[in-house]
Amino acid sequence: EPTAASLAYGYGDGARHTALVYDLGGGTFDVSVVMVEGEVTEVLASHGNNHLGGDDFDDLLAERLASQFQKEHGVDVRHDHPSAHARLWWAAEEAKKKLSFEPFVKIREESLVIRNGRPLHLEMEISRQEYETLIRSLVESTLDSVSQALRDAGRQSSDMDAILLVGGS
Repeated sequence: EPTAASLAYGYGDGARHTALVYDLGGGTFDVSVVMVEGEVTEVLASHGNNHLGGDDFDDLLAERLASQFQKEHGVDVRHDHPSAHARLWWAAEEAKKKLSFEPFVKIREESLVIRNGRPLHLEMEISRQEYETLIRSLVESTLDSVSQALRDAGRQSSDMDAILLVGGS
């Protein structure tokens, strides 16, 4: 993946480039320091966390939504309401995507749970700032891996010609 990313970003031009490839996918996180010269890509160092990915970011936001729903309606969808919990998770994933481009997002899930014949809805707004605070510890843990990969490669961030952000998350 680091090789493909470096080539995709145009580093097959014959010159020597050193890049940090930050790959946060759905289920894993990897960072690699690569040197590209001509058609040769050498991975100088890699580090990561195969138990950290975009799904973990979604989980945190889904937990926030479930807590808000419980606070408003007294119903914990994490227990005894698997379909409602799944809907919250998908809503969280969509909200995360929108927050990449928008300063806030409205989340509305109608009839999430029926209680006493009455539909209960979730309606809330979350800001990008609130979301960034929520995920801060996950992001900071990726930076530990970045630092380790740089140390292993004997490089510093200032040595990088580019930082390539890849992966769906």
